[in-house]
Amino acid sequence: MVILVIGIAFVIEKAFFPSLNELLANFTAFLRQFLVLLQDWRFYIVIMPVIGLLFLSLYAFAQKKALQREREERAHSLFWKKEDEENERRKLLLSHTQVKLEKQEVFPEIEEFSDEQEEPEEQEKPRVRPSINVDFRKIFYKRKELNKHEIKYLIKHGYQEYSHKSIVTNKKENYLLKPRHNESLRHMIFVFDIFEFLQGRNIEAAMYTTRMPDVVFKVNGKEFAIEVETGTVIKNMKKFREKLVLLNEKYGKKWYFVVTNRNLIKKYRKFGKVIDPRFIKFNLLKIIKNA
Repeated sequence: MVILVIGIAFVIEKAFFPSLNELLANFTAFLRQFLVLLQDWRFYIVIMPVIGLLFLSLYAFAQKKALQREREERAHSLFWKKEDEENERRKLLLSHTQVKLEKQEVFPEIEEFSDEQEEPEEQEKPRVRPSINVDFRKIFYKRKELNKHEIKYLIKHGYQEYSHKSIVTNKKENYLLKPRHNESLRHMIFVFDIFEFLQGRNIEAAMYTTRMPDVVFKVNGKEFAIEVETGTVIKNMKKFREKLVLLNEKYGKKWYFVVTNRNLIKKYRKFGKVIDPRFIKFNLLKIIKNA
């Protein structure tokens, strides 16, 4: 806040006082002039709206988060309300369509005896609401770690099922993924699988969706980067070259392309080191060993 006030003071000084160059040459004189500026009503005309805007931005951010939580709670409540209504309709339908078997003709004595021996109907047990414990902020779920109610709930709210051979288990796994803007499910699952593999070996790793690489991890104090490529970004060569500049400046030779299709290897090899999708685990272990 102090830096912000001093910066604004520079701007105001430039606008209202002609001796700015002298103040810059003599910082002590500037501080004295700044104290004088604090007594100038024009200073407060500028600074107060800036401070007000800052507080309004913080308030709007807090309101947005509260509204998001409220929407999630409302969606959860609406889901269970519809479930209860569906169960009630199902019970009503069964009660109207159930056909009672006709009793066989028996002697009166036997029929009377059978009626006396009829046991009372067992009362229906109250329905227990199954547990649903999911977080919409999480974009990856393994299907086997969810119960059927959680799977149904996530799919109802936009998650999609996807199968992929994991480098963690060396088996085909089923996932529920939450699609993100302008990103394919194939790209998402490659990023998540690499991240989970590194975490399983207690390696510090992070996933990014900004201009940063898809996965960044550290081994023995050295930082490495993984850029997962499906072949779409390279079609925009300007954007692709900007990414190359960033990778080379920040990571030097410690970054790699992981292509999702082995037919892309030749195309990407001209721009950097490429990892074949069939040998991701082998190459990651090699990088970790040689770090």
